[in-house]
Amino acid sequence: MKTYKRYLRGANSYQILIVSDDNKFESVWNEPCGAHQTLGFCPSEFEEGKTVPRGFLSKYGFKKFNPSDPWMDWYNTRLEMLAERGEKITGNFTGNF
Repeated sequence: MKTYKRYLRGANSYQILIVSDDNKFESVWNEPCGAHQTLGFCPSEFEEGKTVPRGFLSKYGFKKFNPSDPWMDWYNTRLEMLAERGEKITGNFTGNF
């Protein structure tokens, strides 16, 4: 699993992208930097389970992100919690650009 992130200036948040080891999209979501929740800004090429297109990461400004162990624990716990409710992290987006 590979993790990437980019800063969304106008939305005051970071967008986190998870890509599987076989170069397929897994999930994408926004982490707010301030006191408000932000939704949207999902790249139009993103489709869970599809292969990441060539040049996608640089086109949208995603940089390699090496999360710490506590962050990965949080991510796995969040996935388990959402799975119990029948939801996915990726399902939170309202629009594409």
